[in-house]
Amino acid sequence: MRLRKMYKFPLSLVLVLCAMLPAQEPPASLWEQVALKADGVNQWSARLAGSRVLMIDTNKNGLPDKVKLTSKSGGLLPLSGVLALGRELIEVRIEPGPRLSVRSYSGPTSSLRVQRKKLKVQGWLRLESDGNPACSILVTESSWRGEVPRGRYRIVDGQLKARGDVATVSGSNPVVVDGQDKTTFEWGGPVVGTFQDPLGSASQPIEFRGIAGEVYRNFNYLNESPSSSKMSRHTRAALFVVDAKGKRKRSLVGNCNT
Repeated sequence: MRLRKMYKFPLSLVLVLCAMLPAQEPPASLWEQVALKADGVNQWSARLAGSRVLMIDTNKNGLPDKVKLTSKSGGLLPLSGVLALGRELIEVRIEPGPRLSVRSYSGPTSSLRVQRKKLKVQGWLRLESDGNPACSILVTESSWRGEVPRGRYRIVDGQLKARGDVATVSGSNPVVVDGQDKTTFEWGGPVVGTFQDPLGSASQPIEFRGIAGEVYRNFNYLNESPSSSKMSRHTRAALFVVDAKGKRKRSLVGNCNT
């Protein structure tokens, strides 16, 4: 029997041939269907990332569009895009039926820390990115940290409680999470209230903003309005700051002749 001649290729040639092969990207996670259980009118319960959640149909069209983390108080996340559940990133998809499918997010991420400053309150905040897909985060503690998809994040809405008062918060300046470094998003105090004509009517509207530019409404930290002191009639604008202990530090910010 005649044996075929064995050819030996140099190692360098083998390495060159391997390098010419196209790089294989890791496959995206497969979608997995999650069991939904009817839990009242226009509501379904399910388990995501090991926790029980509640799906709610706020549009009354037969499809859940919001999700509530039942272990957390308040706050609804949109049932779309990427959800930050604990330290996990879950991509969700809802279809008629309703049928819910999920998969682990496999795109690029970076570290984000959300830190409350100088404001003793309880409640929740919802942050959302402008990425594709968008990512939603529910923050219920003074400091939250996790890996998130890259993009521009801002406060969308929230509800805060202190001393019996309930305030809503919305909007903020965006923070860019681009993977270059760890990113910290600070919000909260000192909260600044600005108002026009402090010598005029006590019903003048006051706009409260935090250090991230977030806007507070129904914000009566001490259940009282800022007191006006004697000022020149030319002074038409003022501000006061509420610190962490509820004390107000007042100063003038502008003048105009009238």
